[in-house]
Formats: sequence, structure tokens, C-alpha cells
Amino acid sequence: RAPRLRVIGRGGVGLENIDVEAAHARGVTVVYTPAAATDAVADLTVGMLINLERRLFEVDGLVRVGKFAHGRSLHRGRELSTLTLGIVGLGRIGRSVARRMHRGFGTTILYNDIVSPGLLDFMATPVSKEELYARSDYVSLHVPLNDETRHLVDVSSLAAFKPGSGLINTSRGGVVDTDAMLRALNDGQLSGAALDVFDSEPPLVDSPLLSCQKVLLTAHIGARTIGGLRRMNEVVDDVVRVLRGERPAFAI
Repeated sequence: RAPRLRVIGRGGVGLENIDVEAAHARGVTVVYTPAAATDAVADLTVGMLINLERRLFEVDGLVRVGKFAHGRSLHRGRELSTLTLGIVGLGRIGRSVARRMHRGFGTTILYNDIVSPGLLDFMATPVSKEELYARSDYVSLHVPLNDETRHLVDVSSLAAFKPGSGLINTSRGGVVDTDAMLRALNDGQLSGAALDVFDSEPPLVDSPLLSCQKVLLTAHIGARTIGGLRRMNEVVDDVVRVLRGERPAFAI
């Protein structure tokens, strides 16, 4: 219906809302900003991990209702240097998370990716998904949403998680089977989860996620820093380049 369409610009890294194959078949260029939100999402991921480990969101609620002593005795967290973090997807964001956690806090890093990340400037060990799930105190997801990754974390994969481990998802909501995750939280297989993304955004008003006290929820804010938004808006520059017949910086 758009015979004059020449370029589609995506301010962000996810492409699940663009039919790239159809665009290419019609000679339409797709440009995006793959590196725009790397630091912003990595920062949020680290913050979520610390929040889960120290149960900050729970303690905050207790202090506000006068239960200071209970909040103080609620949970004894572990130092980050004693933890193992498993990263599924060691692309730009996954690497940035791993670098922050290992070089900043001394956390042991395991990773799994279908593509070799090449030479790394921090220590990390490649393992199978099964080994990563079994050994990690926290699992952080940094994969695109596609047919291969939809419900990557499901009943069977959660059963392989280290008992009492935590899950962090700042990638796409569809990567996690929400019902399976909630069951794992309820039965103690998972001690907690932090989600910035959801299958339905915003979550449905009757979603059991909203009443689960073991889940930290944010409003898909991973990329929403001043710098992150500025860099995503730079997709306009590539749109203009295409319309001028110039080579774009980031084309699919």
C-alpha cells in the first residue's frame, strides 16, 4: 500500500515489529540503532540484579509501613564477588553487562551464544545452556525475539535452573514463558525475577505478575536514559542518508 516507500527507520535494536524480509523484497531499506541503548540497558540490568540480591524493593515497602526491624532482618544478601552470573546472548548488551559485573564486582561470568563473541576484554566461560542454568545464581537474558527464542525460558529450562536462583529479562517479554516463570517462583525454584519487558505491554490488569511479591517490575525503561533516547533518535540521520542516496551507518 506504500509504493513510494524507500526506508523504514527503527529507533532501537529490536526488529520483531518489522517484516524485514518483505521490506527487502520490495527494495525498502531498514535502518536502526543497534548500539544506542547498550549502556542504558546494561546499567539497568546490573541495578536489577543488586535489587534482587538485596531485596531492596521488599525492604523499601516494609520501612514505609513501620516494619523497620523486620526489613532489617528480612534477608542477608551475598556480595556480588561470590556470585555466578549466566548471560544468554553475549551481544553488545550482554557483553556490557558481563564487563560491568566481572570487572566492577568480581562476579564469575558464564555465557551461551549461538555466535562466538570473539576476543573478550574480561573473563567469561562459554557453556551450554543447560550448564549455564544449573550453575548460575542469576540468569540474564539478552537475545532478540524470534522463532528460536520465543519462550526460550519455559517449563523445561526452568527445571534446569539452580534452585533458588534469580532471572532477569531486559530483552523482550516473549523470551520468557510467564506462566512457567510464575510457577517456578511459587515453588521456590526461582527466588526472584526482574522484568523490564512483557508479553503484553502494559501488563494486563488481571495479570498474576502484578500481585507476585517476588517479581520486580519496570515499565520497559531499559533504553530510556537521556543518552539512550538521543542515540535512538539519531536513526533519523540514517533515514535522511538513504533518501539522499547515501550509505546509511546502520542498515539491516
